[in-house]
Amino acid sequence: MQMRRFQWLAAVLTLSVSIGTPGCTRKPKHQAPAAPDPEKKSQGNALPTSRPGPEAPAMTAEKTPTGVKTPTGVKTSTGNKAPIAVKAPAGDQKTVSAGANGFALDLYSRLCQRPGNIFFSPWSINTAVGMTYAGAKGDTATEMAKVMHYALGQPRLHPAIGAVQSRLVAGKGYELAIANRVFPNTGLALRPGYVGLLTRSYGSALHVLNFKRNPDAARKVINDWVKKRTKDRIPELLKKPDIKKTTLMVLANAIYFKGSWARRFDKKNTKPRDFRLNAAHKVSTPTMYQQGRFGYRSTPDAHVLEMGYVGRRLSMVVVLPTKVDGLAALEKTLTAQRLAQLTANLRKRKVRVYLPRFNLGSRFDLKKQLVDLGMPLAFSDGADFSGMEPERLLRISKIIHQANCDVTEEGTVAAAATAVVMAPRGRARRPVIPVFRADHPFLFLIRDTQTGVILFFGRFAQPK
Repeated sequence: MQMRRFQWLAAVLTLSVSIGTPGCTRKPKHQAPAAPDPEKKSQGNALPTSRPGPEAPAMTAEKTPTGVKTPTGVKTSTGNKAPIAVKAPAGDQKTVSAGANGFALDLYSRLCQRPGNIFFSPWSINTAVGMTYAGAKGDTATEMAKVMHYALGQPRLHPAIGAVQSRLVAGKGYELAIANRVFPNTGLALRPGYVGLLTRSYGSALHVLNFKRNPDAARKVINDWVKKRTKDRIPELLKKPDIKKTTLMVLANAIYFKGSWARRFDKKNTKPRDFRLNAAHKVSTPTMYQQGRFGYRSTPDAHVLEMGYVGRRLSMVVVLPTKVDGLAALEKTLTAQRLAQLTANLRKRKVRVYLPRFNLGSRFDLKKQLVDLGMPLAFSDGADFSGMEPERLLRISKIIHQANCDVTEEGTVAAAATAVVMAPRGRARRPVIPVFRADHPFLFLIRDTQTGVILFFGRFAQPK
């Protein structure tokens, strides 16, 4: 009996030890450590991204994990998650919104120099460039902040952008989706603080790609991501020339909007009507009509109409020059302040509205416009994005933006995407070693290096 008890006790102890062994199938759960504060210096403390992300099989035969854990606990998995709620002071959000509008009008003043239709998403560009700016330092950051109207310091700016985005997608009555993603090249070591900032403020994960091995396959992965998040409205944001073997990273934003008019147009009232291209030429185009109460005001140079979408959170504002040929003159005076004046205090009144039914789209490489606005350094070999990675390898090669919209009797569907393409900086040229050959008369002095006081001063004109 005593021997049996001993055997039974030994069996229980053996079972307990086997359950607790590291080699068992049940692993203890643990909490991943939090991402570090991006504002704290991480000198040389870079995040290795040499392993491909979970969607990499689209471009490589390597077997990939479901997610790559970094030393800081940040995952590079690309699984779809609910948008994170970012909080920031209301005043900071107001500053970010005003700045984004200021940039929108500045950029439009450049884009409108080309003829024809134009459509773009300032917020998409603002967000994609914001993620890039988070890694900028020195004069590069100064130029970017000025052009983009980033009036807040980095610690406050990015949470404010994220908070505004959170509020936008939380509205009811319409569909609005905004997504951000960063696609670094395999082997590019990003700072953990930078990755943590992208996660917290922009809800962006990393998706590692191998641009060098197969740039076109990498391009397809990015385009498929954009296509999915814009519901097929932007199937090919990046063309073949946009992505090269030398590409080191792409930062992308995608935005999709679908809203129904709070007061819809009746299709029976849509008829071909004249649209005057200028004082001398006109064409016929399907034009919607309705009479209802809308926000409206009239000024000497423009009529302004505001039509709300379901939920009344979002609206379309139409600024119509009073003269047929008045658009060019209006554009010359159109600033963010001027637009704010035109759209302020629109009074609800009964209005007869004729509005063309239309669809349009545009695609831009914004490098020229942004350089002209005052940020050439970011695109040059002098770029400083050491806040992203410590080796100062990166510069912006292109900023590609595409957007389109449909305006119909039911409402509006619109989508946009922006890609900031990062390339390697050129190799630094060896500095020219100057030659100082004192073979003719010269002046000389002896001075105190701390106070600057000249103790002796002379001229050497002729050797003895």
